[in-house]
Parts: sequence; C-alpha cells; structure tokens
Amino acid sequence: MKFKITLTPSNYYQDAKKSKYLNPVIVESLEDFKKVILKDYACAVYKNNHRSIDDFLYADAIVFDIDNDHSENPDDWMTPNKVSSFFSDVPIYIQYSRNHMKIKNDKPARPKFHIIFPIDKVKDAKEYRALKEKVYSIFPFVDGQALDSARFLFGTAEPKVDYIDGTRTLTDFIKEYDDEAKFAELGEAISEGSRNKTIYSIALKLLTRYGLCNESLDKYREASTRCSPPLENDELNTIWKSALKYYEVIKAQRDYIPPDEYNNDSWDKLVPLNEVVLPAFPIDALPDVLKNYVSDVAESTQTPIDMAGVASLALMSIAMQPRYKIIGKSDWEEQLSLYCMIVAEPSDRKSAVFNQIIKVIQSFEAEYNEHHSIDVLKSQEEHTSLEKRYKKATKDYENGKITKDEYDEAFRKYSTHKVIKPISLTLDDVTSESLTNEIESQEGCIALVSSEGGIFDIISGSYTNFPNIDIFLKGYSGDFIKVSRIGRPSLYVKNPRLTILLTVQPKVLESVVNNGTFTGRGLSARFLYSVPKSLVGSRRFETKPINFDNKKRFSDLIHEILKEPKSSTTYITLSNDAYSLLKDYYEEFESRLITDLKDIGGWAGKLVGNILRISALITRARNIKYDAFLYTPSTDDSAEWIVQKEDMESAIKLGNYFLEHARFAFDFMDDNTTKKQALNFLEKLKATKTNEISFREASRMCKYMNKKENATAIISLLVDYGYLREKQGTSRAHNKGLVYEVNPAIYDKERPP
Repeated sequence: MKFKITLTPSNYYQDAKKSKYLNPVIVESLEDFKKVILKDYACAVYKNNHRSIDDFLYADAIVFDIDNDHSENPDDWMTPNKVSSFFSDVPIYIQYSRNHMKIKNDKPARPKFHIIFPIDKVKDAKEYRALKEKVYSIFPFVDGQALDSARFLFGTAEPKVDYIDGTRTLTDFIKEYDDEAKFAELGEAISEGSRNKTIYSIALKLLTRYGLCNESLDKYREASTRCSPPLENDELNTIWKSALKYYEVIKAQRDYIPPDEYNNDSWDKLVPLNEVVLPAFPIDALPDVLKNYVSDVAESTQTPIDMAGVASLALMSIAMQPRYKIIGKSDWEEQLSLYCMIVAEPSDRKSAVFNQIIKVIQSFEAEYNEHHSIDVLKSQEEHTSLEKRYKKATKDYENGKITKDEYDEAFRKYSTHKVIKPISLTLDDVTSESLTNEIESQEGCIALVSSEGGIFDIISGSYTNFPNIDIFLKGYSGDFIKVSRIGRPSLYVKNPRLTILLTVQPKVLESVVNNGTFTGRGLSARFLYSVPKSLVGSRRFETKPINFDNKKRFSDLIHEILKEPKSSTTYITLSNDAYSLLKDYYEEFESRLITDLKDIGGWAGKLVGNILRISALITRARNIKYDAFLYTPSTDDSAEWIVQKEDMESAIKLGNYFLEHARFAFDFMDDNTTKKQALNFLEKLKATKTNEISFREASRMCKYMNKKENATAIISLLVDYGYLREKQGTSRAHNKGLVYEVNPAIYDKERPP
C-alpha cells in the first residue's frame, strides 16, 4: 500500500455520546484497519484526544458514507468498483455497513459502505470540511449530512473490509479535476487522451454552477471547441446527456443547493439533543420459557421488551436465591441476588408489566400461606404458651420453687421452638430497620420490589437524617448481619440474600448516581441498570393477548423452584467451555477497568460476578441437568446443574447490555444537565430570531451560563450537534470575542431540536 492513513480509535462501541478517543493509529494494511474499526473511530487527530471541531489538529484521511438512498433502481446504485472508477487511481479503504445488503425500513437491500481516501495532510478544520463539501459537490452519492470535521463512524463487531489500490491522494485527484475544467474554461487546449474526461467534468461543473439553462449549454459548446483534435457532435451530445443525468442525481439530494445559492455555506443536519442510542435488550439470550412469556407481556402491554426481560431475570433471582449458589472456580462462589433498576417515565406502563411478572410470585405466596394457615396459627399459639411457661419458670426459679434443671428445660423449649410464619417473598417500600427484621424472619431471604423509587428517599436519610444502607450492601454480597437491640434479643443473619427490582423515573436515577453516600459505599455500583427506549407515541390499541401456555410454563417454572427445599444449598458449576469463555472475557475486560471504564470502575468491577450469577439463572430456567462426568443431559438423581457454553454466551450478552446502560446511567447527571440547559438556552435563542450571537451575549442569556466553564460546555455541545458554528474571523481571546452563527433550521417549527 503506497499511502498510510491515520485513524483515531475509541474504546467505545457504537456510543454516539463519547468524545474522548485514544491515541491515533497508523494504518498500513487491511489487518491494521480491521483492528481499529472494532470500536468507534474517527479519521482525524484531535487535541487532548477530544473529538470535536474546535480541537481538530490534522487529518491525512477522509471518510464518506454511501447509503444508496438516492434511487430505488439497482442500476443507479454505487458499488466500491463504481466509486473507484470515478476517483480513478485513488486508493480506497472500504468498510461495509452493518446494514449492507440488508432490508431496512421496508426498503430493498442495497450496498451500504464507508469509503476512506488518503489525502494530503490538512491542519485546519474548515479546510477539511471544505474538501468534504467539494467531493459532495462532484460526487453526490456520498452522505451530504455527514461532512463535519469531527465525524466518527461506529465500530463493527465482525468487520467486513476491502481495499482498492491507487497511486495518488484524493487531494491530487481534486486538483486535477479542477485544473482540467479550469484550463479548458480559460481557453487552454484539451489534448487527446483527456478530452472525454475533461469535457465531462466541465459539463458537470457548469450544470452545478448555472443549472440547466442556455448559459451553461453555451459555455459547454464553447469549451468543446478547445478539444484537439475536435470531438464529434454525437459524442459531445452523449457526454452532455451523461452529465445531465448525473446532474439530476445531484438535484435530488436532500441538501442540494440551487445555483443562485451555490457559493453560500451550508449547514449539517441538526442532531437531536435528546437522542440516545442504547443497545436493545438481547431477548434471544433468554431461555424459551422466559423469552416467550416476556415477548407476550411486552406485546400485550405495548412496552419495551427490556422491562419484562429484566423483570424476568429478577424473578428468577427471587426464586433461586434461597436455594442456589454458583461456583465460578475453586475459591469463588456467588449467591444469586440481583439488584435491577429499570428507568422509565410515568407514562411507560411500568405497573402493567409489574402486574404480569410479579403476580407469579404473589400467587404462590398467597396459595402457600392459605394452605399453611392452620400450621402457622398452631405454631404461634404454641410459641405463646412456651413463652408464658418460660416467664413463669423464671419467677419460680427466682423464688426457689423449681430447680435449675427445670428452669433450663423451660428456657430450652422456648428458645428452640421455631415459629412457622407466613412467607413473605416480596416487600414494597420499607425502612432499613424493618427490612432487616423481615429478612431475618424469612430465613435470610427476601426481595424488594417496587414500581416507584421511594425507597431511596427512605434509605438516604430523608426522613430520619441517619442514612443506613448496611442491609442493602450486605444483602447483595451475603455478609454476616448482627444488630444489637435494646430490650430485645440481638438479630443475627448468617447469609442475607436480597434481590431488588425497581422501576424508577429518570429523576430518581439522577438522585441515586449522584448521592455521595450511595456511590461512596458502593450501593449504586450494585445495580444493573436498564434505560429502555420509550414506545409512547407508537403504541397500538389492538394487541396480541398473552398466550396461556407461555404464561403457564413461566409460572410453573417459578413455582417449581419456590417449592424446592431450602434446607441445603444447591451448587451450580461451570462446564469447561463455559469456564474458558468466562475466563477469556474476564482477562480482556480487566484491562478496561483502568482505561475506558475507569470512571465507572466500582460498577464495572462487579460485572463479571453479575454475569456469573445471570448464567446460573439462565441454566436453571433452561431446566436441563447434566451428568457430572460425561457432561451429557441426564435425568438421574445424581445429575447436576451445569452452565453450558451457550448459557455463558447468553449471560455475557446480557452483561454487555447492562454495561452500556450503566455507562449511560453514570454519565446521566452531567450529560443530562448540560443537555437540559442547552435545550433551555435554545428556547431563549429562538425567541431572539438572531442570525448570530457572541460568546459574551450567550453567557448573559441564562443564569447558569454566567460561569465560563458552563457556557463553554453548552456552546461546544451546540456546535457539535450543528446548532451553532464559529463565525470566521472572530477573535478567540479568552472566548469573549467569539461570535457564533445560528443554524436557521432552529427556527423551522417543523424541525424541532
């Protein structure tokens, strides 16, 4: 490969919010290229590795998207070879899109790919953008809405790439393209060997500049007289018709600029400030018994599948946590408690999902307590009787009426009598103290389930001024609980197991991830976060009802587990393949705790443990036991629960889903606050109807922009998202002299930000 190109990789995968990138990489081969594009990347180098137009340093490569949206006729679609034919002798790196030759939005499959050209090094962001605009003006098949200098591309998990070699840069090609047309227009002779190509370039340039009119046709005829030797009229007509057809393609582009506006600057399409792209819940990672019911609930309630999907995992955790543990290796075991938080707006039908999922547990609880009500009553009466006898024996012993042995016997019967209590599998909002009492009374296991987030107000000390989160920390890890109580026996829980399932509003998420006590002591790091994309506005009235068989299979599975004895612990182990898979994931993941995941290190440090826990839930839900020696399915009494490779793969998929949602959750407050302030600033800016605004004027428009760092962050965000751009020629002295042009699209009521 004659030319090397510089790419700047990210540590993130398909994360449009991140602007912090790694050190640039010199790409000299397709193997180098494939390694870089596993993660998001840019084709420029930025100051302090911060991808933004303001921090642009240089670029020696330039990237374009080709989506072939310009036509529904396959004959008109661009392919890499057609691109290469146009940009003759220019090398091209090709990255095929995730949607390459796939049906999307009900449109037929078509070629979709990114092309990267080597260019002469450019050190100015405006010059870099101008080069992109130049290419777009002569080759409108590239995406005209992705021309800014901070453009990045999503990474590809399994990249498909190609390369077409060449001997000159795109810069050389553009110079030759312009020179040929320029020399011809100035009266220079067009020599044989370049006549067709040059006269075609002139025709296209004239059409782009003047449109289809007598002036452009006259100038074309005039330029054609410079051909030496002259071209035949039929050939000149064919070239003109070809250029005219191409010009029709140019005019059809969404960002086409009419001839009278050709020299005016154009804007990129606005990027919505509230747009967040998070991975969808990997429903196929769930065993069929969970997947089928979850899918039915999501369809029936018209809710994101994330809600029921996460809730189903929590329900498995509730059922299994008293009875099961999983062994990761000889010195590592995990209990199966999960802390799950689903973030959704009040209108997203959280309660409807909860009613369908949680009532499976509640129905078991009600049936069990009704069936054992007489035993519970007898036990309580017997305990009351033994307590009275013990109190009487205490007085009689003090008065010398009974012997020490008689007193000891009365105490032994009272203290060892086990009261049968109604089972309580789930609680709603409770205090830390009452939760501790409940978890002790339920043999160390309970779940906190709520469609609201009021529990955080309680445990943060909003009502007592004394935050107490020990039970929430220890209920996750199983650490010993001892509570000394005045006037009552001390409370001991050897191995507390607590599962939490909450659906909360975004404002509750803000309070959790920004609470110093919660983050400092690791409570917020224990939660698996899910932030589903709302379906409000697209929900159907008529829906498919929940399938009875799917519901019954799901309910039967949960009830079967709940009926298993709690007297001993069942250990789930890993097959050799599952162990190797988890080991490889851990070793690759560990280095990220000090790089791209450093900011959420507390949460990320628990992810592998959570993946191990989830693999156990998946294995039990799949309901297949294995021979411990042959690793084959078995129904013998000696068969064991063993995590298979596909179970671990599914758990890792779910872990990666929770990872991306957690990154959003922990970025939520700062990111969300800046965006909210930017939206508020935009509303005020719209009211001014101004075409430009200085940094000083912007700083005075909103109270929160009085601080320079706040104003800089908000304005930088608006520049990156296409709402503002720096006006050429304005001063950068302390930012105060900067003037920004306002994108006129913000005043278009049909295109709200």
